[in-house]
Amino acid sequence: ATYDRIVMKDAKAGYGPLTELIERFTYHAVSSLTDDPYRQVFWFKAPAALCEIGVLIALWVLLATQRWPVSRILIYAWSPLPIIEFWATGHNDPIAILFILLALLAASYGRWTLAFASLTLAAAAKLWPLMLLPIFVGWRGFRPVRWYQWLVSLPITGLLVWPFWSDVEQQARFMTGFVGGWRNNDS
Repeated sequence: ATYDRIVMKDAKAGYGPLTELIERFTYHAVSSLTDDPYRQVFWFKAPAALCEIGVLIALWVLLATQRWPVSRILIYAWSPLPIIEFWATGHNDPIAILFILLALLAASYGRWTLAFASLTLAAAAKLWPLMLLPIFVGWRGFRPVRWYQWLVSLPITGLLVWPFWSDVEQQARFMTGFVGGWRNNDS
């Protein structure tokens, strides 16, 4: 009913496979609950809200384990960015943020395989968490410290990418154009 109002119907998604799978699951769950497209749109915000609750819990635990004042959570929780972008509009960044915080939490306990698994899930939601990979690997001079724990990323990535494998070449072409100058969110 609202398809005609969607802009750029031919554009590919610029999100990672975890985000795409969550959105696919959300669509199937929401469309089975209601036929009203406006209510469906409202319920599409649920994954962002649930992940945002997870972000607040993970941030609380991380602050406590680092012996920092847990009241600092208010800096994030009361920030207009998460309130407007994540709660009001349902943007999907809390997926990546949640898994980054879980990776940091696992790393703080020295659970590096779990940290790399969480970082992989963050990168499967959005690509930018990959920038943390060299920091997580750790280096002594030019020698990696945790050179084998990151291998957990390979099967996780394979499982998440598998449903999209037939479209990888088209997606890669789209993303190079997207990153290379496609204008989005103009206002």
